[in-house]
Amino acid sequence: MRKAVWHMWLVAAILGSPASADGLERFQALELAADDLYPSLVERAVGGGDPAEMIADAQGLLDDVASDAQPLPPAVSFGAGTVQLIDLRIALVQLAISAGANDQLSVVRAQSSEAPQVIAVQDGQRSLTDIRRWLATQPEARGMMNGDVLRAPLVVLPGGALVLERGDTLLLSRSDGAFLANFGALFIDGATVAGTPEINPQVPMFAPFVTTAGTGMARVSDAKISALGFGETALFSGFSISNRGLYAAIGPSFIRDSVLQDGGDLTLIGTTGAVVESNLFATTTQSDLALRAAKQSHVSGNLFLSSGLRITDRSDDTHVAGNVVMAATRAGITVDRASVNTVITGNFVWDSAKAGITVADSDCAFVTRNIAIGNGQKGAIIRASRQSDVVENAFLGNRSTGLFVGDQVSGTDTVVAQNVFVGNRTGLASSSADRLLLAGNDFSQQFPRFLGGDIVRQADQIIGDLQGAQEIEIAAGAVESFRAEPVTCLWDGDN
Repeated sequence: MRKAVWHMWLVAAILGSPASADGLERFQALELAADDLYPSLVERAVGGGDPAEMIADAQGLLDDVASDAQPLPPAVSFGAGTVQLIDLRIALVQLAISAGANDQLSVVRAQSSEAPQVIAVQDGQRSLTDIRRWLATQPEARGMMNGDVLRAPLVVLPGGALVLERGDTLLLSRSDGAFLANFGALFIDGATVAGTPEINPQVPMFAPFVTTAGTGMARVSDAKISALGFGETALFSGFSISNRGLYAAIGPSFIRDSVLQDGGDLTLIGTTGAVVESNLFATTTQSDLALRAAKQSHVSGNLFLSSGLRITDRSDDTHVAGNVVMAATRAGITVDRASVNTVITGNFVWDSAKAGITVADSDCAFVTRNIAIGNGQKGAIIRASRQSDVVENAFLGNRSTGLFVGDQVSGTDTVVAQNVFVGNRTGLASSSADRLLLAGNDFSQQFPRFLGGDIVRQADQIIGDLQGAQEIEIAAGAVESFRAEPVTCLWDGDN
């Protein structure tokens, strides 16, 4: 199969590939365009610019936008729910099942009351308007919400649902220890959810958070989410969805057409079939989209400004398509910790502080049609990852190697086909990459360093065929390992 795939790319290279038209002029034009566009996007994000227009402008950097639009899952209906006050500890026990006890003491200490209670929605659906009306009738609860400011935690219990509708604003009071925890269904459509800026007097590090846990689901569209997250616990670190547990979620979650700004991470843990699509991530902190132990996720058409994407902790069958990642404070796109069957296609990754795209300890990665340009370290890294193909990408002006392949176990073939290397410090480099199968790669504007690392002595094979008309096999040594179980990749390299 691998040999057949390699020959297919060779035939396509001889007939001509879209990437082969890229060259120094294309690189210079892209670099200038990204340099000009990024400050404008940041300014528009701060000023509340239209996110759809910003995403469209950023995707203009791509030759063609990889489409991965997913149909909306079926709607879920609930009857009228009830609202009551419950002890904070009930909510924290539910959170502990999903997240453990880390940072929970900080949540308790951040409360403004010595016997903290939370507002709970159960046994059906309620809106923010319903909750305001209910609070107005409860003498002991009237101070829990003033205008748009929620001064107590709000919890959706299993069987309950909370709807934040278009035009709603929910401000979670940092000084009072407010947060939103959902164990049922959370629907946010056109609403704003944000933390307030004042410092919590009991726990200065505390900041409000929104989390969905247990069997809960969250469906978010056209929302504005900001100023959330604290600590090291994923469920408290910003906006999170965690479906780890014995029972499946009541439905798939999605976040679409929304703005996530100046907050913590957006984290999906243990989800299945989640969709993160056409969102603007605009942050001045080291905030990222993180998928942890997630299955069958689709991340497409998003714009990341100063933030990036990480797929980790055995996240499987992830599709990452048509995203624009600009000036990430760490790596642009990272796949690691045994996350298998990842397709990374049609993304633009520019000026990351570290590598543009990294795949480490994660088999069956298909990296295709991406542009990695001007990144602080390598354009792309494939490390200790079997059955991974790197096809039809453009590695342009990266400050280290365009593509690095290393630490592959014995018996690993890595296909490197139809890629364009322009102006990187080194084109292709390796350290114990075992066997590289090269076909149709364009090194014609990668002077003077075509190869680096332990394959540098084989550069004559590239010099004699700068546009990759012939098959080239490069042996680079391998890492001996007792881990030799077979690998089956789900993505179809023949299509």
